[in-house]
Amino acid sequence: MNIKTINTKKAGRKFAVSAMVATIVVVVVVAVGILARKCTEDFEKTVISETQQRLLTIAGLQADNIRDHVFDHQHELQMLAGDLRIKNAIINNASAQDILASDGYSPEQALYDIRSQHFDGLYRLDAKGIIQSRIPFKADRMGADFSQKPGVKAVIKTHKPYISENFPLFSGDKCISICLPVFKDKQFIGIERAMVYLKTISKMVAEIKVGKMGYAQIFDDDGNVVAHPKDAQISKDVIAIRKKEFVDYDWSEMEAVVARMTRGEEGVGSYHSVWWDADKPKFVKKLTAFAPIRLGNELWSLGVTMGYDEISGPIKAYARNVGIAAGLLILVFGGVYFRFYRIQKEKAKLTAEAKSADKLRSMNQQLAAEITERKRAEEKLEEALKETEELNKYLIETTALANDMTARAEEANMAKSQFLANMSHEIRTPMNAIIGFSDLLADEDLTDEQKVEVNIIRESGKNLLALINDILDFSRIEAGQLSIEMIDCSLAELLNSVGSLMRPKVIEKGLEFKIAESNGLPAQIRSDPTRVQQCLINLIGNATKFTKKGHVYVNVSLEVKDNQPYIRFDVADTGIGIPKDKQEAIFNSFTQADGSTTRQYGGTGLGLTITRQLAELLGGELSLTSEVGLGSVFSLLIPAGLDIYKQPFLDKHNISEMLEQQYDTSEQVKFSGSCLVAEDVLANQMVIKLMLEKAGVHVAIANDGKEALRQALGKSFDLIFMDIQMPNMNGYEVAKMLRKAGMTTPIVALTAHAMKGDDKKCIEAGCDDYLAKPVELDQLFKILDKYLSPAWQDQGYSVAEEIDTIKQEVDMLSEICTEPDHPDEQQANNKVKNNHADSKTS
Repeated sequence: MNIKTINTKKAGRKFAVSAMVATIVVVVVVAVGILARKCTEDFEKTVISETQQRLLTIAGLQADNIRDHVFDHQHELQMLAGDLRIKNAIINNASAQDILASDGYSPEQALYDIRSQHFDGLYRLDAKGIIQSRIPFKADRMGADFSQKPGVKAVIKTHKPYISENFPLFSGDKCISICLPVFKDKQFIGIERAMVYLKTISKMVAEIKVGKMGYAQIFDDDGNVVAHPKDAQISKDVIAIRKKEFVDYDWSEMEAVVARMTRGEEGVGSYHSVWWDADKPKFVKKLTAFAPIRLGNELWSLGVTMGYDEISGPIKAYARNVGIAAGLLILVFGGVYFRFYRIQKEKAKLTAEAKSADKLRSMNQQLAAEITERKRAEEKLEEALKETEELNKYLIETTALANDMTARAEEANMAKSQFLANMSHEIRTPMNAIIGFSDLLADEDLTDEQKVEVNIIRESGKNLLALINDILDFSRIEAGQLSIEMIDCSLAELLNSVGSLMRPKVIEKGLEFKIAESNGLPAQIRSDPTRVQQCLINLIGNATKFTKKGHVYVNVSLEVKDNQPYIRFDVADTGIGIPKDKQEAIFNSFTQADGSTTRQYGGTGLGLTITRQLAELLGGELSLTSEVGLGSVFSLLIPAGLDIYKQPFLDKHNISEMLEQQYDTSEQVKFSGSCLVAEDVLANQMVIKLMLEKAGVHVAIANDGKEALRQALGKSFDLIFMDIQMPNMNGYEVAKMLRKAGMTTPIVALTAHAMKGDDKKCIEAGCDDYLAKPVELDQLFKILDKYLSPAWQDQGYSVAEEIDTIKQEVDMLSEICTEPDHPDEQQANNKVKNNHADSKTS
């Protein structure tokens, strides 16, 4: 075998290997490009789906917000329709001015003053639809027949509340009318009617921002626009407008979405429509989500819309860049492969033709040239690698953008928590009226059936308030805003407080209740007593709810874990028990053991979630052991926080089991004095006024902060109740100005905010005390007892003076009518007088 044959075979093998490597590289690059494109498409679909769900969440929350806004007006009007003064005014055909002149206070005028920015007018009509009163007063409307107005006509016919479609006023503003029937002794006697501006709702809609060009709008069940960021679109048929401007365009997609909205459905969809960019139409694909707004007889739908390209654009740009990079890599490797193939082919040819040393030297020179070419190819490959690094940098920037989107999602979660806190405040305001009026009704002379009904209302209100508190705590824990205040506290006082609160509720259900303390417990611990008490109340309440007979015990003991002392609270019951496969799930949010549990026992499934999270914030843990049919034991373990060996032991004999003293409002405790109540909500004005008048206190009402400041400086009051959130001037500002003016009258803050630290804000502003809404009678009577004197003391003082005066007159008559004849008798009488004088002095 000669040299030429050997060299030819070696060159062939090298060529085959290089060709195989190059083919593998090209196949891998192409496969990566195809996979990247597929992943990009899947990612785009996922992002679009998640965006639609977020839009649906926004639409649902905002729809509830707008519905509550309209229902607030309807609720205020309902309170007005139930006012006895209004019913008497309808029967007597008296105007609001007549009521104000006779009583000094007109509920209709007070409501309009509060809602004037929302109401165009407030009407009162008789049962035939004739106007009796209008605020603002218009002489030409008095006695006018409004019986053919749609809302008035509907109420006369059905005796039910009615909300009209939107219509224009003479001023050009759009509005709706809310009409409510007025009954006396179950007989229909008249109508209260409010003209409500739509501009407030349009403003709320305009504030809903999604993306750069996204917007929100409201349709009625006829497909007409009720609210829109652009006032020119209101009252127009959204489909008819587009068909008129773009006759040949297919609007079937948008018609299908609008049809779903007018039917009151909730969901998401997409359609092609128009963006107006610099007055030039641009047809684009849009994403939308919609939720119904049910307002009695009216059905609206809120739609939230944003452009498809705003979401998919960055993803498609990223995919395009990845494709360009893959193509570039294919070209680079292809060029290298082609050049390498030519070199190997030429090398094989030269080797085969080598016959002598001169030929070999020539081949070596040619190989050197080929090496130079290969170096150049390597330089090109380095340039390709640099481009790959730039692509990696782009990927890093894209990752940073994704992280930024994650941060925004966290901000949205914070906004959700803030929204829940605001909703808690808004719900507490009407809850004040519900619980307050039910407390007042409970003390009236009622039949047994009425007492049961009133107690149901009162307990339902308190249960709803407990639910609100749970949701508020849950949202604050999620947002990381729940603060823990670790202080030295008495374990005996903590157990006393829990026992006094829970013992009546457990015993009322017919169960045995006991708090058992083991030996060796410290008298003091370092923890947050409020949160520990909240955990124990949740666990005892949960055990009571699910136990029909038997007992609920709380066993308190000391446990050492990792050389650290812990206090262990075991809440044991003889209830229904929990299956093992459900024991971990019940600690999840909004979860109970099964659906039948919720239907039979009620509840939201937040109590145990909040308790476990509070236990972890306190540095402890919450665990469970349970068996179906035998009962459950929830074990709360918290650090003692102090050196227990330096603490005295807990004296079990000193633990009192008496309930905290409460005022018995049935005894009709009376107080002496006058109070100013600053409150802007009509229902809360009425309930606090009735509570104070029941206690014998004279009451004056201020509708806002400025009026409260004027009355407080102009008149003398013994006590001021100051609402914190009021129009024109809030309660903080009024309290500061009164203290700056030198006023020393006690001020008690009233607020529906129940966040920790609100009481300190009130005290720093100049208030002397703090009451959270809903206000309960016993809490109110404690405040009155603290700052006012009971009426019997003033009465007793005047009676004592009258008795002294009568005694003096009797003594004088005795001296005039009695003249002793004997000196001894005169001496005896003088002695009696001296003794009487001494007794008066003493």
